[in-house]
Amino acid sequence: MSKKQGKVRKEILQESSDDIESVDTVSDSEEGNHEESIEKPEAEQLRDRISALESEIRELKDQMLRKQAESDNFRKRMLRDKEDSIKYANSN
Repeated sequence: MSKKQGKVRKEILQESSDDIESVDTVSDSEEGNHEESIEKPEAEQLRDRISALESEIRELKDQMLRKQAESDNFRKRMLRDKEDSIKYANSN
């Protein structure tokens, strides 16, 4: 995992934990029924956000892996072309 990915992942986890902590710190002075009506939508919003972020992570990871493979293939192709040009230049 690259440093940039690790940093993004830490930021996402920090944001998620901050959001979860805000749900956990509902005032004790509020009535139980009122608390539940506030927590459920926030919890659902957090779950939705987590799902969206996880989906984005999967997409970005897929893009990164494809770019790495493309870069590796390009490097190998350049090495092969260089070897071929050296090989055939000496044969004539």
